[in-house]
Amino acid sequence: MCISNKRAFSPVVASIILVAVAVAVSIAVVGWFTAFTFSFAKEEALYFVNDEWGPNCAYVDLTLQNGGTSIIVLDSLKVNSRVTQYTFVSGTESIEPSGSCIVRVTYGFVVANRYSFVFSTSSGYNFVFYSEAKLP
Repeated sequence: MCISNKRAFSPVVASIILVAVAVAVSIAVVGWFTAFTFSFAKEEALYFVNDEWGPNCAYVDLTLQNGGTSIIVLDSLKVNSRVTQYTFVSGTESIEPSGSCIVRVTYGFVVANRYSFVFSTSSGYNFVFYSEAKLP
């Protein structure tokens, strides 16, 4: 076996390379972990801000606000467990974070009765709001 006269890296250079590789790997792991964590941190939170009843309780305008960190897409509405149609007075079915919309619900409302409004989102979450029909 022949031993060469060539020298390896000096201990100082080897230490610098080792530290540089360790820092690079650490940065890569932190970047991956941050992306992984924030992909699960999206939250849907829909708040019912106001309800305005129309003449003779023919309809109700519900003001909805997105209090979460992801876009909420409204999919359906149930009033007292019955699927009900609705229209948008302002905004669209896609509500940006901290955005809002006004939804008009027409139903056979009766004054002084209590109603449950359940909005379902495209992500499968349900948000419930209760209100009593009252004359304006």
